[in-house]
Amino acid sequence: MRRGLGIVLACMLGLLQPGQSLAQAVSATEITRQTIQAATGAQAHTQTEPGIAVDPNNPLVVVAVVQQGRFPDGGSTAIGYATSHDGGQTWMAGDLPLLTVATGGPFDRASDPAVAFGPDGAVYAESLVFGGARSGVAVQRSDDRGMTFGAPVLAQDDNDPNLFNDKDWIAVDTFGGSPYRGRVYVAWDQGNTIGQPMLLRFSDDRAQTWSSLITVSSPTAVGLGALPLVQPNGALTIVYEDFTAGDNEVAQTSHNGGLSFDPPVTINSFQGGILPDIRSGGLPAAAVDPHTGFLYAVWEDQRFRSDSVRDIVISRSTDGGADWGALTRVNADSPSSRLDHFTPAVTALNGKVHVVYRTRDTSAGLSTLVDMRYSASDDAGLTFARERILGDATDLRFAAQTTTFDCGNPPCYFLGDYMGVAASSQAVHPVWCRAFQNPAAPSAPNQSTWSSRVLGSCGDGISDVGEQCDGSDAMACPGVCQSDCTCPCTNEVTDPKATITVKTKREAGALNVRVVVPLGAYAGGAVAVRLDDSDSTPIVQQVVGALPAKGKSGKVWEYKVKTKGLQRVTLTSLSPRQPGMFRITVKASKWFTASAANQSAADTRVTLTVGGQCFTHVTTKKTD
Repeated sequence: MRRGLGIVLACMLGLLQPGQSLAQAVSATEITRQTIQAATGAQAHTQTEPGIAVDPNNPLVVVAVVQQGRFPDGGSTAIGYATSHDGGQTWMAGDLPLLTVATGGPFDRASDPAVAFGPDGAVYAESLVFGGARSGVAVQRSDDRGMTFGAPVLAQDDNDPNLFNDKDWIAVDTFGGSPYRGRVYVAWDQGNTIGQPMLLRFSDDRAQTWSSLITVSSPTAVGLGALPLVQPNGALTIVYEDFTAGDNEVAQTSHNGGLSFDPPVTINSFQGGILPDIRSGGLPAAAVDPHTGFLYAVWEDQRFRSDSVRDIVISRSTDGGADWGALTRVNADSPSSRLDHFTPAVTALNGKVHVVYRTRDTSAGLSTLVDMRYSASDDAGLTFARERILGDATDLRFAAQTTTFDCGNPPCYFLGDYMGVAASSQAVHPVWCRAFQNPAAPSAPNQSTWSSRVLGSCGDGISDVGEQCDGSDAMACPGVCQSDCTCPCTNEVTDPKATITVKTKREAGALNVRVVVPLGAYAGGAVAVRLDDSDSTPIVQQVVGALPAKGKSGKVWEYKVKTKGLQRVTLTSLSPRQPGMFRITVKASKWFTASAANQSAADTRVTLTVGGQCFTHVTTKKTD
């Protein structure tokens, strides 16, 4: 993102010295670092402004995008990506092809990457592209769950020195109850001779072609950072920073798939100021809870402080963006702590809200160390707790720099104007860029992309991410909360021909299942297999995510690997002979030890979860 119309843009950063917080530490993993050669004039080994998304139908698939080779005056050499197929435990990385000159494309620079999933598992990576008088918005699609991406399609392409397209974002309608399911939305602001309005286009053919241009705001509005949020009913809300009359965070909502928008609704004013040495501003981050439909907006703000630094504040809307609630502080430190807070990102799922942000201790001057932090709300954003520090600190001495006038005394340190966070039923995935010393080039910038897997703390009495119940919260279950903080499945399968075989003698840990269940329909939801004995701790369990289609019949889906463990899960529709019925077959070899399942046959139970529905059955045969 560039400075637009002389307005200070949004930022990142903040930190805390070791030993000054009781926040629990969470480890972090470097998921990608720049390997492509930086263009002439760009800073080598500088990644910045990452975004991240999780497949809503498969919690194992996580994709992040990031700038790399940042130019001090804006944009980057190329856009990189990182993909995980095991819920963020391991990652592979690559560069978006045919986008900038560095990757075989026509554009000198790219910036502001964002990523989103479609309802069919397609991954959409969006980038701002520019060079000379030309600027545009490009979208690239992956059909292999983020392993590779196709050539860019330009949703917007202008060649005019009097305008510049800036600060883009992307969202996809994935809701089964929406009349616009599958629609891909891209939104951005465009500085021109009369203003800096919010613009929009959409695609109904998986980003191959795009609608006519839609002006969201007034054509003479001066705004920045359009964030499209798709609500479960298909309504579309755009959140952005508006400088038309003051400095405000605003929202506009469409009820017809983006064709027209209601007038702007002011969420609240920005009262954040700028930092002397770090690029900073009032760019909001926003999210929608796909289950409750509540909308959330967060930003950095000084109004509650007595020490002239910043909090992270949040406002929510419970009526689809028509009204927004009072601001709440996310961080729990004292308003006089001298701990500065910057550049939040937010996500929400199942009534829980997750916010990440940077912090910096200013009690003894401007520290060069910057932390990443995470806080969570279990009451839909009303209160926050469980603050955690993520990974190791950033050292600003090795950060990227920007020469634009976006801090009090440029050049400014630049970790990015935004970062990302995404949540699944299993984990929260924040992503950020961390600067640290590279022994091979001890005085040069060195900034790469990191992520954590923030998991629930089973046993702390709070049902948080990845948990269905926890201790005193066991009333959330129809049965007793199990030791792994999940509820037991009570949906007993009545298939008289079901066969479930456990073998624990010659081939340790073998499982074979063949059962018919009343699933109704399969829309690509995640599939999990679990084996239990007489206690509340599972013998073994595994989520395999959404099953890919097998063949062209549209009736068979299958997960299949050749390694030991859970080797195959096959789902077959029995329609039209048995409407709504599906046969599930499971095969596992050497999946667990023989002693782990050494109970009576009556005590061994298999539970299958498909797209949120669970089915359970006791073994009908067991060989010891």
